[in-house]
Amino acid sequence: MSTTKQHENESFAPLDWAKAIDDAGLGMAEASGASDCSITALCWPAVYGYCIAKGCSDQEAFVATATSIDLLLSKNLERSGTYFSGGHQRQLLFDLTEAHLEQCRSNGWGSIAPQVEHPREQINIIEPLLEGMLISTNPEEAFARLWGASIVLTAMLQTREECYDSGLEPHWNIFVARVLNPSFKNIPKEEYSFLLGVWGVPDYAHASVMISRVQRRFAKQIRTVIQETVDDELQVDPELNELRRALQGVGMVEAICESLRWACRVEHDPATLAVDIIAFDIADKNVESLFLDSPSIDELIKAKDCYKILRLMGEHGVVERRRGAYLYLVAIASAMVNYGRRISSQSNDTLRRGFGTMREERRLPRSLRIIAMKALKMLD
Repeated sequence: MSTTKQHENESFAPLDWAKAIDDAGLGMAEASGASDCSITALCWPAVYGYCIAKGCSDQEAFVATATSIDLLLSKNLERSGTYFSGGHQRQLLFDLTEAHLEQCRSNGWGSIAPQVEHPREQINIIEPLLEGMLISTNPEEAFARLWGASIVLTAMLQTREECYDSGLEPHWNIFVARVLNPSFKNIPKEEYSFLLGVWGVPDYAHASVMISRVQRRFAKQIRTVIQETVDDELQVDPELNELRRALQGVGMVEAICESLRWACRVEHDPATLAVDIIAFDIADKNVESLFLDSPSIDELIKAKDCYKILRLMGEHGVVERRRGAYLYLVAIASAMVNYGRRISSQSNDTLRRGFGTMREERRLPRSLRIIAMKALKMLD
């Protein structure tokens, strides 16, 4: 591994970033008299990055950030009687920052003295995040990117705490090793041969379903954080889509964007989100591509095992378990069609009934139902 690549990997510390962002945000909130206001943790990286992208020095960016946030909290208090409500917070803050930065430059930076100590330690910690978000962008996009990143990191930290409090520590750590680290660091997934022993999980099929449980919690938590920054629940999806547009890109930017995509899907089609993350865990493809893009027999055996566990242990009720049952059958059918092999001990009669029920299952893509129909004919 090159020295540069190794440094990039070692600098990846999203939970440290989230903690640093929260610590500095609380300091700015306390300076404004709003010690219990968490909006500042979402605000300040976006404002700081915007100011840097506008050509400010580190000190100027900090001064503009601290004073812009103070203005936002004051406006919220005037409008609604609380520091953390009263309109679309991202747009309100952007408009304030844009006007305030020009005012700072016109009046002179020396005339402005924020009542909070410069959070140099926290800014140093999140430097890799700032660098990743400010690549190939303009100031307005930098603001939206860092706002989205702060939301995802805040939700990530909260999901970790929720998993640990719920006895799901193995689930969380396998999710990090198989999903978060590869997507942010661009490194291979940790091998299951190692992870299963460390976390006491019986097999890869159980572990893959555990990943889907954490992904759903994480996606829902992102929605919860966003809902706190808009007027009502109806604005969550439009806000997610705005942030996703700003975060189209590569590397760390794309990794943040993918988390926002999960947050969109978890509300409207959680069962498909679950089966897709399992497919990605097996072959880095969504579920339809897994079965259509010449899967190996090993991948089909893994798919059969994983979707069998989802059929039995699906967390999202009947819909998710039924989806697992159908994809279990698709994996068996695909092995028969592509390799002439039986990867299940199910009897012909049982498979006939199973494949037959899939004929009219409209919640599965037609391409996957066709695989089952071809296998059904092979049983005649």
